[in-house]
Amino acid sequence: MKHSPLLIPFLLFILMGCASRFQYMAKPPEDPTKLTNDQLQAFAYDHYRLGDHVRALRFVFRAAASDPTDLRSALLMGLIYDLGFDRPDLAIPEYERVTPLRPWSNLPKRLGQRLYHLRQRSETHRLERLLSSGANLPASTYPITVLPFEQTGPRDPQPGLSLGLTDMVLHGLAAAVDSYRIDPLKLHILHRAYLRQAPERSNRDFATWCGADTVLTGTLTDLGKGRLRLTVMLLGPNGKQLYESSPIVENTENLNHLYHALMKSVHEAFDLNGAPSGYPLPVGNALALLIHTHALELYLDGQSNAADLFLTQALEADPDSELIGRTLGWVARDIAGIKAEHALVPPYHKIMEQALTLAGQH
Repeated sequence: MKHSPLLIPFLLFILMGCASRFQYMAKPPEDPTKLTNDQLQAFAYDHYRLGDHVRALRFVFRAAASDPTDLRSALLMGLIYDLGFDRPDLAIPEYERVTPLRPWSNLPKRLGQRLYHLRQRSETHRLERLLSSGANLPASTYPITVLPFEQTGPRDPQPGLSLGLTDMVLHGLAAAVDSYRIDPLKLHILHRAYLRQAPERSNRDFATWCGADTVLTGTLTDLGKGRLRLTVMLLGPNGKQLYESSPIVENTENLNHLYHALMKSVHEAFDLNGAPSGYPLPVGNALALLIHTHALELYLDGQSNAADLFLTQALEADPDSELIGRTLGWVARDIAGIKAEHALVPPYHKIMEQALTLAGQH
């Protein structure tokens, strides 16, 4: 989910290769207030292509103030915040204003792809800042969130098993309760940011920190030889226990029984109607589940290309999995968003060729 550190120098090298055609900054303005909008755009772009993002912002702010309808300013501000300062939260609103821009008809599509990637990064950055500052309640407007089952006992279960089982339950709950408007990706980003910053904290600590109305979590104990003991729990926003299921003891090789036992407890916890046995198994076997979960962890940690490789393997183990298909969609959109940054500078470059020509006529 993060762009390569070599990308910005590469883009600047490409742009500076056109330096013979962009010499407008050779005459610095004595009074910027007397510059036309096209001239302001030209100076802003010159500073941007040379890597002076602070001065570029000064000129583009003036340009935006002189003509708020000129979408070139929004595009350049988005590029500066995105590629220059690595501030997706500031780039997002600027890019969102550019989508009607013409005649480069593919630009809205590229911006949409880039925005998907930036929104995930922005949310991760927001949560990490809250954790670093000690602030609480980032999910106070959420009716429900999740935290992977808390591991107990002397044995360490297979890596990713806790997250994988929690993800399956979340997938089933999202299908069962439309009124909660569950966004699994947002909930995964939330708990992943928390566990990176506070790996030793308990599920009750998480409930108190996040402030959601309900936290779906539980415990997981490895009994050996593939056998697990699990409980499903609901916690309130102050960490108070609202529900705890009876222990569930199943073998990971019998994933279907294990999943439906978990969903039975979820139905009981949320007092849902219908039969929990009616849910299709999100992942058909334990091998596919573990590979998929590893890919999900990589994706949440910003390694979309590596995640894509593991998801291909997971699909080979279970070609019909709904859960794997869902995560593949997330990863594919994120990879498209990473690649889209290569496609945003050339349209602006063409726009500024026009601006520089017009500015030179004044």
